[in-house]
Amino acid sequence: MKMIKISVIMPVYNSQQYIKLAVNSVLNQLLKEIELIMIDDGSTDSSGKICDEIAEADERVKVIHQKNSGISAARNTGIKAAQGEYISFIDNDDEYCQGFLEEIYEYAKSNEAEIVKYGYRVIEDWHQNLEEARVMCFSKAKKVEYNNMNVEFQRLKEGGFFHMIWNGLYKRDFIINNALFFDEDVKKGYEDWIFNCSIFTKTEKCFLWNKVEYNHYQRGTHSTSSQYHENHQLALIRAVEVDYKLITELNNKYNANIDWSLFAIKYFIEALLMFKRANCNVSREGRINFIKRVSKLPMFQIIKQKETRKKYSLTKKAVSFLLERRKYNALLRITGVYYHFIVLKKKIIKF
Repeated sequence: MKMIKISVIMPVYNSQQYIKLAVNSVLNQLLKEIELIMIDDGSTDSSGKICDEIAEADERVKVIHQKNSGISAARNTGIKAAQGEYISFIDNDDEYCQGFLEEIYEYAKSNEAEIVKYGYRVIEDWHQNLEEARVMCFSKAKKVEYNNMNVEFQRLKEGGFFHMIWNGLYKRDFIINNALFFDEDVKKGYEDWIFNCSIFTKTEKCFLWNKVEYNHYQRGTHSTSSQYHENHQLALIRAVEVDYKLITELNNKYNANIDWSLFAIKYFIEALLMFKRANCNVSREGRINFIKRVSKLPMFQIIKQKETRKKYSLTKKAVSFLLERRKYNALLRITGVYYHFIVLKKKIIKF
């Protein structure tokens, strides 16, 4: 049996118009010792049929049909079925850059890496060409410096290390031997953050690759990242908990001094902004009740303190001030203004 170097895992759900774009970007790679595992997560359109047709035409493709269980469960199914030395992920409406898998495999092998993270571009509806895309990329190829976590952690955050799963190559034995799977209670949103935060201190064989190798499309009518789901509330709380645990562990294990308050305020604003996503029908009372519940979590107490507030920008100062005084309606109002500012900024700035 030919050795499989990389197993590519692709969850599929109601993406009939985009699947072939994603699949072709995988199967047309220069590296041929691969397998593509497509998990049809209970699609109600023609996606499942298209997956079967693709598998019939290329023996490297495996299709698994399962009832709709969410993206975390679908990725876990793919991980358990994978036979490759390494595992990578791709969303069913995105694409790999040409020649990517061969290059990243050689880089991982030469460094005996257990994790390799690489750059990506975010292409939104209003972008006319790739030059307008928002690019996230590490400044240089290197091994993550665990002994310099005060500086390194911030760089990793800003470079998109933790936020996404599809910008990473993971050694399969490393995942399986450490039972590193996705939290299946998290159906939509933040599952990538939770996974990456959970695995980061399990290895010190972690490397960065300074090339942009992945095109992520944010299509307003199709992208799940732009739409609200009732599971987002649970997912965000899980993400906060695992990130706080990670920072605490890094501070203790590597004698770092990472300031949690700088991340806590971002998470709290994220909690406010989630209600601005498309299709959100949560009532004002429901939104206020969630804000109250979140504000009582131990991880968020630090952002209410006056000393902490001095570190924040003007917008974050306002959020901290209103939260301390329990002005929940005011928090929702300024969140609406802030959200529209973010959208406008994305549209007018060339990244």
